[in-house]
Amino acid sequence: MSEVEGTPTRYWGAWRPLVWLLAIDGLFILLHFLRRFVFWPGADLFSLAREQGLPEIFQYVKLLLIIVLLLARYRQTDERGYLAWIPLFAYFLLDDALAIHERAGRLLAANIDSPRLWGLDTGEAMETAVVGVAGLLLLLLILLAHGRGSGRFRRRNRQMLLLLGVLLLFGVLLDLVFSALTVNWRAATSLAAIGDGGEMAAVSLFAAYLLRLNRSPE
Repeated sequence: MSEVEGTPTRYWGAWRPLVWLLAIDGLFILLHFLRRFVFWPGADLFSLAREQGLPEIFQYVKLLLIIVLLLARYRQTDERGYLAWIPLFAYFLLDDALAIHERAGRLLAANIDSPRLWGLDTGEAMETAVVGVAGLLLLLLILLAHGRGSGRFRRRNRQMLLLLGVLLLFGVLLDLVFSALTVNWRAATSLAAIGDGGEMAAVSLFAAYLLRLNRSPE
């Protein structure tokens, strides 16, 4: 009887970090919409599209948490493959904080005469190219680690690669599609909620996965 009664508690404990992280993400998405219709001092800080806004700062915290959890997982299992993920998330963190790909993209675009490239504004095209090259190099480290890891690590690594795919869908692919659209402010608000909000949720999912993994006896 006690085991049956304890099951919901254990189930809630396993998923509680994800629920809390997604709840905070959802609050930021809601405030992102509300600021368009209800003004209050500092409302723009809640914009999902604002650099250094509160939603982005929350992303920094989650990305840093992921790096710490990867280190903890390495110490727990002695699997070096988890260390291969750290440069990728360190790049995500530094890129968000310092706008690395935006600055590099503008620098490269300044040396190109054509105003458009690959159907995009030249600056946006170069920003995408910088992200692509950096991402492929960092992903190569992860794939090399996958080949050298144990069977247990490869199983976990495949799960993390799937979560990374969700993150890239919202953080790169949809962002690229939305940037090519010309829309009014209402549509722009909704697109930001889909793209940036989805990216926030994907990072939360990755962090929650690692939190649960670090509590695993494996």
